[in-house]
Amino acid sequence: MDATGFGLGHMTAITPSFLKQVFSYFLDGANVSIVEINIINVNVFVEKLVFLIKALTPPIVYERVSFYYMYLVLTHFVRVNSSTLLGFRVPTEREIQDKIVR
Repeated sequence: MDATGFGLGHMTAITPSFLKQVFSYFLDGANVSIVEINIINVNVFVEKLVFLIKALTPPIVYERVSFYYMYLVLTHFVRVNSSTLLGFRVPTEREIQDKIVR
């Protein structure tokens, strides 16, 4: 998640009950496994939000959160080879861009 531009307005809109519902959905309801949560361009507001999340989620979720304070772009992260995970070939980002341009 890129936290660029995240500020006080966002903090007031996110309530503890909303966060609890979101994590309840992802941990119990959805067929999704949270392996890692990378937050880049972290500021003070994001740190406060994650501290709030820590109180509402199981330790296994909070332990998987990583902060990156330097200015980064999401495309600098290495992509997981999802072809082996999904069982079919996933087009590269360049192939998708070429299709859009055509």
